[in-house]
Amino acid sequence: MFARHPIVLGGLIAPALWSGLLYSILGILNPILEKHIDWWWFAASQAAFGIVAGIVVMRQSPVRTHQNLPFVLRAGIEAPGIIPPRANGDKRP
Repeated sequence: MFARHPIVLGGLIAPALWSGLLYSILGILNPILEKHIDWWWFAASQAAFGIVAGIVVMRQSPVRTHQNLPFVLRAGIEAPGIIPPRANGDKRP
């Protein structure tokens, strides 16, 4: 949603932030678990997962959403002047 380059965000930035956050607070939350984590391996596996996820996201085709339409159209409210007439000229029921 934010990145034009999801491999950079998912493979470098997010794993660095996540690993740094966990490294800084895990000693407070669970000191026993912190002693058993190999932080280099943890960060490398986070980066590998992020790169693969970024590749998957890049290969997906964009999906059209209705998030930029006015609320009236998203809610399905039919009011004069909002919805264009049908191509064959029939009135809407």
